Amino acid sequence: MQPSFRLETLAVYHASRPDHADLALAVAQHDTERRSSTEAFEVLSWVHLTRGEPKQALATSNSSRRRL
Repeated sequence: MQPSFRLETLAVYHASRPDHADLALAVAQHDTERRSSTEAFEVLSWVHLTRGEPKQALATSNSSRRRL
């Protein structure tokens, strides 16, 4: 099993580059499917926010809080 931080780091890296927004979303979604952790959902939320999707970002962030 590979360390999960690598997918988080990869998603954040790609989210910081506007031309990689789709890839960032795919990586972050894969990470949430692979491990259902608060951190994975917060990264997905941040990716949505960087893509200009504030409603999806808020919904994702709220769903991660419900998991606690």
